[in-house]
Amino acid sequence: MAISCKLVEKMGGELGLESTPGEGSAFIFQVPMPPCAAPTASADDAHEQTTQPSDARSLRILIAEDSEDNILLLKAYLKRSAHRIIFARDGREAVYEFERAPFDLVLMDVQMPRMDGYDATRAMRAIERQRNEREIPIFALSAHASKEAHKNSHEAGCDGHLTKPIKKARLLELFDSVSAQLH
Repeated sequence: MAISCKLVEKMGGELGLESTPGEGSAFIFQVPMPPCAAPTASADDAHEQTTQPSDARSLRILIAEDSEDNILLLKAYLKRSAHRIIFARDGREAVYEFERAPFDLVLMDVQMPRMDGYDATRAMRAIERQRNEREIPIFALSAHASKEAHKNSHEAGCDGHLTKPIKKARLLELFDSVSAQLH
């Protein structure tokens, strides 16, 4: 909240709060913006359209994430996506979901309650070996970008390490890449 407040202030704006007991709170900010011209098609618009999976294979994706804020962000990123997303709130739930149904991709938060993402990844890799199945791409999600964090993810069996907060474009690129590999 303090960071958001400083950012809004630096932009010459104000940050406010509306709260109703028992119902929730809304944080509202206003910043002065110059008038803009009518929207026109741009290269950015074209890129946004091509990153949608409409022409790619729809993936079945397991996302293990315990932070409700991160889940809301990911849902917002993927609301127009054709991909089928299953959320697990901790490592044990992620392993349970992984055992129940096939997935094309797993995004694994590394710090979760009951079972962390590293142990959950190891358990998933053991399930694949036991069933003699191909390895599903598993990407660690972590706020830590250090070499040690990347090394820990790799040693646990992850195919890659994504640093949070993840950008929407990076997430969609990953989905497109996995989809292309499955064709």
